[in-house]
Amino acid sequence: TDLHYRLQYPPQHEPYLDVLRAQPPLSRRLDRLAAQLAGEPLDGILLTGDLTDYGAEEYHLALRRELERVFPGVPVAVTPGNHDRNPALHAVWSPSESSLVALSFLNDLPVLCLDSSMDGLDAGCIGEEHCVCLEEKLAQLGQKPSLLITHFHLLPHQHPMPPAQFSPLFAEILEKSSVIALFCGHTHTPYAGFFAGKPYFTAPSFSFHVLRDAKENLTFAPCLGYALYALKGPKIAHFR
Repeated sequence: TDLHYRLQYPPQHEPYLDVLRAQPPLSRRLDRLAAQLAGEPLDGILLTGDLTDYGAEEYHLALRRELERVFPGVPVAVTPGNHDRNPALHAVWSPSESSLVALSFLNDLPVLCLDSSMDGLDAGCIGEEHCVCLEEKLAQLGQKPSLLITHFHLLPHQHPMPPAQFSPLFAEILEKSSVIALFCGHTHTPYAGFFAGKPYFTAPSFSFHVLRDAKENLTFAPCLGYALYALKGPKIAHFR
């Protein structure tokens, strides 16, 4: 999650941009990741938003080519974040479907990709229209087990940043659904818990981490994080 990738970063001084500019190229970081995962049979990759840092379509294309180079043949499911330009993201990753809830597949496993971002804002929202789209997609799947990914975290106690606002209907739909786990991004910090009775996970960022001291001062540090999960029957096991 939260790769914040660009071919070139703007020159202005901002703490997170300074960290991103100082990192090794994405190709080298992905090679390091592939070495760490050597021997793991990957069935799919979930990217839970902020794939780029306000990147154009060419940045998404470059990122997709790098993932295909390092993990050839491994399917990828994506959802937009507040640092993505959604038309550019959808043009590369899901050209045939850019609705509030898109449907991807990791081999036979359906992934509901819910867009909780709002253009130009750092806040997330899941409203009534999202709920209608989600129910339509779930109806298509019947009782087939599925995953749901979205960018903004959903639990207020999870992180100091505010979570997405969501309709109570959203939690009700999920609780009754065949969704077996939810995955979010945005906080750049790992978390595991439950939402609407479903296992709920946030992976660490693959770009930078934000450290807070007792006085709420912020320090930005490189973080090439990821999380590895296994599907055991209808349950998700969190490996690392």
